[in-house]
Amino acid sequence: MPGVSSHFDHLTARCVMGQQIVTLGVANDEQFVPVDNEIFISQSKEQALDYKFNDGRSIAAKRYQKSKQQTKPEMVCEMIARAIRGGINADYFLADAWFATKHILRMTIAHSLVAIVRMKKNKMKYRLSVDGVSHLLCAKELYKQHVKGCWQTINNVPYMSKSIIVELNLTSSDKEPAQWVKVKLLFVRSINENKQQASKHDWALFLTTDSQLDDEKILAVYALRWGIEVYFKEAKQKLGFLKEQSRHYSAYIASIHLTGLRFCLLLSAKHEEGAARLSEVRNDFEESLSCLNFASKLWGLFKALMTLAVNEMVNLTRVDKSDVLEKIEQTVIDFFTQVMQIG
Repeated sequence: MPGVSSHFDHLTARCVMGQQIVTLGVANDEQFVPVDNEIFISQSKEQALDYKFNDGRSIAAKRYQKSKQQTKPEMVCEMIARAIRGGINADYFLADAWFATKHILRMTIAHSLVAIVRMKKNKMKYRLSVDGVSHLLCAKELYKQHVKGCWQTINNVPYMSKSIIVELNLTSSDKEPAQWVKVKLLFVRSINENKQQASKHDWALFLTTDSQLDDEKILAVYALRWGIEVYFKEAKQKLGFLKEQSRHYSAYIASIHLTGLRFCLLLSAKHEEGAARLSEVRNDFEESLSCLNFASKLWGLFKALMTLAVNEMVNLTRVDKSDVLEKIEQTVIDFFTQVMQIG
């Protein structure tokens, strides 16, 4: 398939071919609303398009070039800027480890957003001052020297945590002047409910640019990011996400945005009906559509039978027969329209 590339799939733990979608949304305690999407094409096993765009200035052509030229963090920064220009305001920026980069953190500070991101356990150095002496340590070194054996329980959640205030240099090049900012690192691991001890599973690391945030607040806010996982599950399983049978790049772009529109319509119906879950509204729609599809097929059968019956009426002219059939069909259409409006 043209316009795809290789990427690592966390579900199968191997590299697969397919589209990579970068999605921006707004989340709160009640719901997640998709706002913007971009397709990312990596250089690994990229499958070039087997056709040329009729107009290189078209939206599809420009977005295709952007999907190959930009990195994921660059795409995110552009989407954030577009959302803010569009009047969408937020307090926090939430992202997984893919977007925990210095470039992203600089962007959140520039837009007055509090970043809460999951960090990779890589070689990124943090500056920690101990007794007036500064130490540059990576996440694993911080864990071994200042976290291991110092876990604290968090109220009402099955986790233990340890937070450390450090400084991070947001410049990536030695040629640029250092830009040290104070951040809070939160080390988290789960609790074995039976023994009330730290489990054997590995620990996770979170970072926030607001060093005054409580540990509980950091986890509570970051948990809102789960809404995007629900969105992608619904989109892939129920809403036709990238299921169109087309090899054209324009169809890929249309698919991801049409899926977002379908999801927003379900959210609107959920709000109007006061449903507890999005799946309840979706199931109601599926049932209604199934009934409507069955009724449509049944009406097709009845229409054929009535056409045969009317045509056998020798006392009616051809015009009269046509008028009778049109009147019957219009009555049925009006009935279906009324039923859909009531539903």
